[in-house]
Amino acid sequence: MLRHGLICVVFLQQFIALALSEGSYPYYARLYNDLFQDYNPRLLPAKDASAPVNSTIGMTLINLKLDTSAGSLYTNVWLQQDWHDFRLQWDPEGYDGITQITVPYDQVWRPDMSLFNSDKPQDMNPPSDEGNVVVFSSGNVLFVRHVGLSSLCMPNDQGPNGEQHCEMKIGSWVNSGYRLDVYNSNDKIDLTSYAGNPDWTITKTLAKRHVRHYSCCPEPYVDITFSIWFKEK
Repeated sequence: MLRHGLICVVFLQQFIALALSEGSYPYYARLYNDLFQDYNPRLLPAKDASAPVNSTIGMTLINLKLDTSAGSLYTNVWLQQDWHDFRLQWDPEGYDGITQITVPYDQVWRPDMSLFNSDKPQDMNPPSDEGNVVVFSSGNVLFVRHVGLSSLCMPNDQGPNGEQHCEMKIGSWVNSGYRLDVYNSNDKIDLTSYAGNPDWTITKTLAKRHVRHYSCCPEPYVDITFSIWFKEK
């Protein structure tokens, strides 16, 4: 699903350019105005206050650096999120068959995601003029972005091969599981775009959903923990 989402983002601009050249611009303009005239990106897209908004998240690893002396893992990744926003649905027949549009990400509501075990403050969103989302006529929204993450990872030996284990815990600081429920789209990190590392070999990855309760609050909070096991070359 992640690779399909990346392909959609890469080729969407060509699709729109072709459509506009064939005279569809008035339909795109009317669709955009109809969708966003009264749209508020600060409001959670939940029809029923008793049901959470469901979102999935997946990760594709590009490259990494493990600094055992500093206790840090630096990764460049593609993060994919998708969710449903009932306010962004339309009938393609009323808009010249248009089934998807792309808009700046800051114009739509997005699940707030943070790296819980970050070793320094960092923003997981791209600059507002560089990030887009794909909105489908069904109301599904796809947000794929390139992110640099810096997470805590103290030296640790696991097993007879001396493997190192690092985690990246991603979830919402603001919304509990009663408002935003998050699921992993795959049970592993996608390594198809991984560039490799001269010092470490990745032996295993894992993506796992956790539901946690904290002493501060009665509500459950959900995170997706992306784990990597390394072996020194």
